[in-house]
Amino acid sequence: MKEFNIVELLGASIPIIRLKETKLIIVTGAIAVGKTTFTRDLLDHLINQGYHATLRVEVARTLDNELRLYQGDSEKYAFFFQYAMIQAYYKEMEEIKKLKNYDYIILDRTYLDTIPFTNVIIPDEDGEVLVMLENELGKINFPFDIAKVIYLKPSCDKMLERYKIRELDKYMKGDSVDVGYDDNYLIAIYDQYDLCMENMYLSYMKVVNDDEGYDAILNQIVI
Repeated sequence: MKEFNIVELLGASIPIIRLKETKLIIVTGAIAVGKTTFTRDLLDHLINQGYHATLRVEVARTLDNELRLYQGDSEKYAFFFQYAMIQAYYKEMEEIKKLKNYDYIILDRTYLDTIPFTNVIIPDEDGEVLVMLENELGKINFPFDIAKVIYLKPSCDKMLERYKIRELDKYMKGDSVDVGYDDNYLIAIYDQYDLCMENMYLSYMKVVNDDEGYDAILNQIVI
């Protein structure tokens, strides 16, 4: 790692830090666990530390049309949506390969995060479908080394509370595309993450983020 103090050159008060290689920071977790807020705060934290960092848009947010179809008839479009997600992640990894000028690239979930969702929405008896999705996942690789995986896991009650607040806020703004998920679905995804994490990511940091505000947590994260 090389550190440049550019106070005299640019009048800056923060040194610029450049890593020898680009690294990924993955923020993962179920629905409504606080990933959007946390990733934004993490980006600001890294930039304030002098790193050249960027935050990628969560891939699911780029698939509004596919999401509408799935939410309109989840049983009919479950495979279609999971397949579309995996293909979108493949393209996303190809795009990330081009971002070699960053120290850190923050990812809001990755292609591995399709696994807990698949386990919930695709029945076990659909063996051929599960094998097909698994084969598609096998075609994707991370383009850079992973510096840290951060698993956000508030209490189940807090997750449900945040989901209701989030959906109400979207409704008030008039920009909601969600039909809405019931509590059983949200809890099933929440539980699946605990079951899948060790198989998805070899090493991760679990953050119990029931409290609002992440300054204390960010200061404890050692990249």
